[in-house]
Amino acid sequence: MAGPSLTDFRIPHLGVQDGDFSPRDHWVVPDVVHADDVGAPMVIIRTLMMFGILGMLTGAEELTPTPLTLPEAIAISVAEHPDAAVAQARIAAAQARLRQANAALSPRVSIGSSYTITDQPAMAFMGLINHGAYSPAINANEPPIVDNLNLGATIQVPLYSPGTWSGRAAATHGAAAAHAAQEVAREALTMTTVQAFIGVHRALAHVSAAQSTLAATEANLATARTRHDAGTLSKADLLGQQAQLAGARSHIAATKGGLELAGQALASALGRSGSIILVAALPDLVVPTEVPSGDKPEQTAAREQVAASDAGLEQARAMHLPSLGAFGGYDYDRGFRQASDGQSWHVGIGVEWTLFAGGGIQGGIEEATAKRAAARAELLRIALQIEQGRAAARTRFSTITEQLAAAQAQVFAAEEAERLQAERFAAEAATATDLVGAEATLAQARATVADAQAGLAMTIADMRWQYGLPIISNSLSK
Repeated sequence: MAGPSLTDFRIPHLGVQDGDFSPRDHWVVPDVVHADDVGAPMVIIRTLMMFGILGMLTGAEELTPTPLTLPEAIAISVAEHPDAAVAQARIAAAQARLRQANAALSPRVSIGSSYTITDQPAMAFMGLINHGAYSPAINANEPPIVDNLNLGATIQVPLYSPGTWSGRAAATHGAAAAHAAQEVAREALTMTTVQAFIGVHRALAHVSAAQSTLAATEANLATARTRHDAGTLSKADLLGQQAQLAGARSHIAATKGGLELAGQALASALGRSGSIILVAALPDLVVPTEVPSGDKPEQTAAREQVAASDAGLEQARAMHLPSLGAFGGYDYDRGFRQASDGQSWHVGIGVEWTLFAGGGIQGGIEEATAKRAAARAELLRIALQIEQGRAAARTRFSTITEQLAAAQAQVFAAEEAERLQAERFAAEAATATDLVGAEATLAQARATVADAQAGLAMTIADMRWQYGLPIISNSLSK
């Protein structure tokens, strides 16, 4: 049988039917004991009293929990999860490196001050000259004690520094890569949140299916007791039905445990603790019909890293070249012992050329070359990963749609078979073994449908993510 067409395909809503699962069971508050926990009546009473007091203070309507929607969950995740903070911090670091690279091209101004006192002939003689206090009568070999307060300012202006320009280019591409990496982190958080949200719906569907099985088992047990009392059913068959009921209750407990774990996974995806299982219906997820043009954020980040590594290699090679710069300064000198002062200034041009560095420059070039090769290989790896991911997503979609169709047909047949077996069992035309087999088949079929529905939703979400499309439409995300 042919599966659904890709065009206008909508994922069916996951969840439970009305009456299958109470709102109280949807709402999990950490460290609060549920009403159905054994041995906790006093804790329940205290909890109800607490909510009663809060209701009188704030209004009962404020205590009604609101189901969490998928757009709300995504918004919380990308805003509050630690991974989002890490990506933002990396952008700030990249911007700081860019400012440092730009600053290397700007003039550098500094000021300084010092105070000295000496009778050393050369220093004293120069001090007297700077103060304008020298006279031929002073013995240059035995000058007087001279003190000096110096106030100075200097400026350095780079005129030719090839390594600096390359460093600026590398920092610019690094900042662009950090912005793209932030988008990658947001998409990853979105996908994780969607998967966890669907996981809660799947767990809810499992609980609903288990409760339906429990209700049917209880009804069949009542029939078995009636037949046993009438003498038309053996004690062994009655015990078998009781064992079936115990198994159904055990399965209820297991599915509720799975729901709690799914809620914890959703809370973790949002960067929070506890468990979140009060969720709204899953929005329609539309299967993409064509691959969009343009790069995904992963590819953009990788391309910027390649460009940054190219600039880094140029910067390493530039260490072989000379650098040229201009400089200037102004000094004010004051001698208190001679009560004199003086001013001076200077300007000039300097060149610096490293001729030998013990192999350090060559080592830097080799390191930059290796980093460029790694960046290019990473770009190819990401492109291959995206291509393979899209192909795998299409294959999974084709498979899961067929599985879901088969599972839904199985549920329809199993429900009818269980109904007929229950009627035959009540009419003493079917054995307890026949009834138990029908119940088990129906329970398994319902679980399979729940898994297939969740799997289909996750597959469509993965397809949209692999194609670089928003997982949910912009109108729903607002």
